[in-house]
Amino acid sequence: MSHFLSLILKRNTTLMWENIRIRFFLIIIMDCLIIFRSGSLEIALQGATITMSTPILPINWFFLVMSPFMVIGDYIEKAIKRDYPMVNTISVEMYLLIVAMQVIGVTSFMTMLWGLTSFKNINLLFLCYVYLALNILTLVYGVISTLLGSVIGQLIFISMLLLATGDTYIPVLSSLMKIHFSENGVYLDIVTLILLVIVVLWSPYLLEKIDFNG
Repeated sequence: MSHFLSLILKRNTTLMWENIRIRFFLIIIMDCLIIFRSGSLEIALQGATITMSTPILPINWFFLVMSPFMVIGDYIEKAIKRDYPMVNTISVEMYLLIVAMQVIGVTSFMTMLWGLTSFKNINLLFLCYVYLALNILTLVYGVISTLLGSVIGQLIFISMLLLATGDTYIPVLSSLMKIHFSENGVYLDIVTLILLVIVVLWSPYLLEKIDFNG
């Protein structure tokens, strides 16, 4: 059984790399340039500033936060809808765990690379929060893209991020901006992240809504 799982993991890793490699390299280069030109990761993730009561869209922050979703793209949707029926001799839960491990691996690599690219001192707690939040949000994106499609999933996150740059405080997303991050107020975000993890863990029961022939 373990040998079979390792074969599926190897197969999925190959499929994932073929799917994301171009986006991965392009976006990684863009991320590093943004952080390098900003001077540090904290400055790049500073977030929205208010001028004359009008928020200015923080392009650097927006691009960095969207980066994992753009890299993953439609991989999760295809891995589950198209590829799972070919290996459905293993349980859905086990297959989803393999896909989740891949997604976490990519997101973790990206966020850790951000930290290494930043030459100035960074707030370790903030970096850990960004790491944790983006990993969980990417898994949530995977659930949404599987059920509704990757395009709709990205549109939902784009809309939520745009709202977060305004006066609307959105748990988890707003705190991804350094200007809104608070060590005392991070507990609400952690609770929200726990609720999102519960949603992700519940996702196997939502698979009955998937049309595997689509």
